[in-house]
Amino acid sequence: MLELKEHKGNTINWTAIRQYEKLLAYKDLENVYPGILIWFSDHDKIIFCPIGEAEKMHKDGLKSINIKLIESNKYLLYNIPATKKRVFLNADFNTFVEELEKNDK
Repeated sequence: MLELKEHKGNTINWTAIRQYEKLLAYKDLENVYPGILIWFSDHDKIIFCPIGEAEKMHKDGLKSINIKLIESNKYLLYNIPATKKRVFLNADFNTFVEELEKNDK
């Protein structure tokens, strides 16, 4: 279960994440990884924010998801390895799936 977003700039507001409440319903299911996949197009980065981490951010009072959070250790966010093609990115999701499985144990 994913919400996919492309965003210019450093932050994406919660109002732009329309499926937030629906994704919360799937957060405790075994082998299901609901979350928000965000392509920060200005930075050529793709991050995955598990819905449980988004919920923590929301409860902590954050008004948005900032790309700089990937560098902090406060929240578990995943940087998806990607290389830029002309306009779009070619992403390697194998590493990401391995990380999900490792952190699920």
